[in-house]
Amino acid sequence: MKKNFNSYDYRGGKLKAYNTYCKVSNYCTGELEEVLNQYADYGFNLVSTLIAKNECDIDVMYLFFTKVCE
Repeated sequence: MKKNFNSYDYRGGKLKAYNTYCKVSNYCTGELEEVLNQYADYGFNLVSTLIAKNECDIDVMYLFFTKVCE
């Protein structure tokens, strides 16, 4: 499982959000609940998912999270 915490800030009016994603291999789907719980513990909300081929032509699931910051 590869976690990527590269993120950017979004400012729309007074809203500032922290966005990140996690890439889960189809071989690691048993750890999906653990990943979701971990992000939830840090205050992130799951906003979208996408199943796509990676650079090796293998299906992976991308989980997109966001967190509103003050």
